[in-house]
Amino acid sequence: YHSPSHWSKLRARGTLGSSGLLGDRAKWKLSARVDADAAPGVEGDIYPTAVQRNLRNEFMIREAYVDVSDGNWDYRFGRQHVVWGEMVGLFFADVVSARDLREFLLPEFDQMRTPQWAARAEYFANDWHFEALWIPFPSYDDIGKPGGEFYPFEAPPGARIAGEDKPDASLGNMNWGLRAS
Repeated sequence: YHSPSHWSKLRARGTLGSSGLLGDRAKWKLSARVDADAAPGVEGDIYPTAVQRNLRNEFMIREAYVDVSDGNWDYRFGRQHVVWGEMVGLFFADVVSARDLREFLLPEFDQMRTPQWAARAEYFANDWHFEALWIPFPSYDDIGKPGGEFYPFEAPPGARIAGEDKPDASLGNMNWGLRAS
C-alpha cells in the first residue's frame, strides 16, 4: 500500500498430518493446520478490532477421514476435500467446496478450500464413474469481517453492517449430490 503504508500479512503457517492402514481394505488420514498472523497486531490502528481477531490466528482440522474399499466401490467418511467442477486456474465451477475468501483469490486453491464433513460413495466400472455425496452439516465461505482488505462490501460512512446469517447445523440444511461420468 502506498499510503498509508502498512503490513497486510506477516503469517506463519504450519501443517501436520498422518495416515495409516486399518486392515486390508481401509485406511485413515488426519491433518491439521495452524496459522498465526502478526500484521493485525503490528498494524492495530489500520484494522478494526473484529478484523484483527478474525485474522490473528486460526486452527483447523483439514482432513480427518476413513477410506474403505469394497470391490468397485470406494467409501470415504469424515472431514474431506470434495472438488467437483474444477477448472484450471478458476474457482467458479467448484460447486461443493466452501472457501476462505478473506484474501479474495490470492492464495492457492488448496489453501482456500474449506473441507466438508461428508460421506462419499464412488463406484468405478469400465469407463464409468458414479459418485454420491452427503454433507450433513455444511461448511460455508469465510468472507471475513467489515473493514478487512478483501471484504466484499464497503459501507458508506456512518452505516453499520449486520452480522452474517448462516444456516444452523441441522439436518434440514444438509446437502447432497450425485455425479456420473
